[in-house]
Amino acid sequence: MEMPVIQTTFSISASGGELDLEEVSRRLGVSPTRTRRKADFPPQTPAQTSWSLEVKEENAFSVGAVLDELIRRLAGENAFENVEKLCTLCSDLAASPRFEIVIHMQSGDGPEVVLSPKQVLFAAAIGAEIDFDLHCDP
Repeated sequence: MEMPVIQTTFSISASGGELDLEEVSRRLGVSPTRTRRKADFPPQTPAQTSWSLEVKEENAFSVGAVLDELIRRLAGENAFENVEKLCTLCSDLAASPRFEIVIHMQSGDGPEVVLSPKQVLFAAAIGAEIDFDLHCDP
């Protein structure tokens, strides 16, 4: 049995104008693992500036556990105390928050794909969409 590989990413992006990446880091008190400016090559469709915090690929059987780690890095042990800060940041910078969960797995050896009510409520409270990207190898 192959252990699934899970990567989770939180990103804040702005497609309209340039996002002040240093301001995002300063206000969140967290350094990004990756940034991208609208003018970077190769161009994306749509071109946008983004600030991202990732939990690198981990061998895990639970999506929820890896997402919990990302939320702790982003917002601390009590994430709900930082909801207003995240909402204000996104509103002030005209930016959109997003969680992306990428799963690489062998056919039949997928992880538990369950999000807790707290995870769903946190994402909803900050207005973040949750994107699942599944890669299944035979």
